[in-house]
Amino acid sequence: MQELQTEIIEIINSAGGYILLSDLGFKLKDHPRPKERLKDIVEQLANYSTIAHPTQSAKIYAYHQDHQTEVEALLGISKTFKSQSVTHLYRSVLSAFCKEVSEGSNIYLSKEKPFKYKIAKSNSNNDYIKIAEEVRIPIENIEEEAKTKEKEILENIKDWANSNDLEFEHFFVKEIRKKKSIPSLTPNALSRFLSVQDPNIVSQIIIPGDIAALLLAKN
Repeated sequence: MQELQTEIIEIINSAGGYILLSDLGFKLKDHPRPKERLKDIVEQLANYSTIAHPTQSAKIYAYHQDHQTEVEALLGISKTFKSQSVTHLYRSVLSAFCKEVSEGSNIYLSKEKPFKYKIAKSNSNNDYIKIAEEVRIPIENIEEEAKTKEKEILENIKDWANSNDLEFEHFFVKEIRKKKSIPSLTPNALSRFLSVQDPNIVSQIIIPGDIAALLLAKN
């Protein structure tokens, strides 16, 4: 398994940091394969993941996380931050900075998603960072009162993130917006043929080029 993982990393990196999962599978065709799906094996690797096309489930990229933006662009996906508001913070992040705790207890927030916090007197887990008392803003009713102290809360989170070499923007929930496709004004035979097929198998249908050209020309 270790040898396979090493080869996967080498293939992805040599391809520029990302590669279609189908192409990765082809390059590994002579390598002994475990029972796990290739997609699952990639996602178990540190700093590597996979992402699928919004509408073509068979089109999946394996990539190093440094190249996520490039892969999203290839797939026609753009991730934009919602407005930086306390209402768009991950709930666990907002709670970590605003939850009231008993004297002598501290709050620690995880560095990576999914963000989690824990209340303890001390912490030995390097995946969690202490939120210093001076940047916390305890609020009795977070749902109702956080908005009234929004500016101070966001400034404190940003200062805390910067002092711990973390990206402030990562603490906001992101929304995925798919690019809108422009519909054909005059449906042709090919589009009519595809429209009556099972959506789950459309991406797997292979049509020879000459036949596709005939269907495209026929209204």
